[in-house]
Amino acid sequence: MKMSTHFPTCEICAPLQGRVYSISGKDKRFPSIQIVWRNGYRNVHPNCRHVFTPYIESLRTDDEIEAEIIKANQPFVDPRPEVERTLYNKQQAANRRMRQDRYQFERYKARLGEDAPKTFSAFRRMKKADGASWKKLQGRYRQAGQKKIFAAQGETGLQGKDVAKSAKVDIMTIQSPPIERGSNKGRPSAISVLGADINNRQKQLIGALPEFDSRVVIPKSDISLKDMSALTAYTGDEFAVFTKGSERLVIRGNKFSVNIDTKQATKLAQEGWKWSGHTHPGLDSISLEASDGDYRIAECFPQRTFAIYNSKGDFRLFFKG
Repeated sequence: MKMSTHFPTCEICAPLQGRVYSISGKDKRFPSIQIVWRNGYRNVHPNCRHVFTPYIESLRTDDEIEAEIIKANQPFVDPRPEVERTLYNKQQAANRRMRQDRYQFERYKARLGEDAPKTFSAFRRMKKADGASWKKLQGRYRQAGQKKIFAAQGETGLQGKDVAKSAKVDIMTIQSPPIERGSNKGRPSAISVLGADINNRQKQLIGALPEFDSRVVIPKSDISLKDMSALTAYTGDEFAVFTKGSERLVIRGNKFSVNIDTKQATKLAQEGWKWSGHTHPGLDSISLEASDGDYRIAECFPQRTFAIYNSKGDFRLFFKG
């Protein structure tokens, strides 16, 4: 079989593309297809654009076959020039922005109904302009969320003064156990869909992580990945969690990524940290898919299994090769 070639492509596919592979692994002129399918997929990685087509020797000349053999046995190194790497990274960043805007549009439609922009393109134009119309839409979204959460509380018997009383809770330390178990506070799905608030413990955590690339180390027993999911629902940002013994390192990202590259990840791994998981903003199954960057970071850590949580509290495991 022969793997297709694309421009630009990622650092995983770049060393592999354009080669002929042996399906059985018995034809020693060509590398085994298992080099490409080592992750268990019938492709290089999730969301990969590459395809594999039959390579029929009887339709090739001897010179063409010899050229394919030479190419197939070249070192498996990333041959991309800097211009291709830069272009690929720009495309991926644009794709991430598109996905996050799509997730946000779906949330606005679910909450605002007919008051939401009619099309995704209209929503993106309004958001990009960042003018009065966008500010007004954001205000309606927040207001609708507050109405829904109070309606949900009223259905459980909380009305009038009781609702106000339920919102008054004592300030806790992060080390304290969660409270308000009978309410929607702190629950990722209620935060993302109903506009519920985070709980006090999560508020203290977000207070320690006020901006992009904020980092804090706290006891492992004091937070879970569900807390990170709640913070993602609340802020729209990604969060990454690393664990070492009884401690956890939490890093706040932005709407598209966490500021961790392979160099930093390798250093964390050398210091004994394991990557417990991270979050992706979004409500559907697409938000649970690992990106190319996720796989690159995963390769830096010793464990094989990693978790992704979305804004609703759902999670999915992904595995490195």
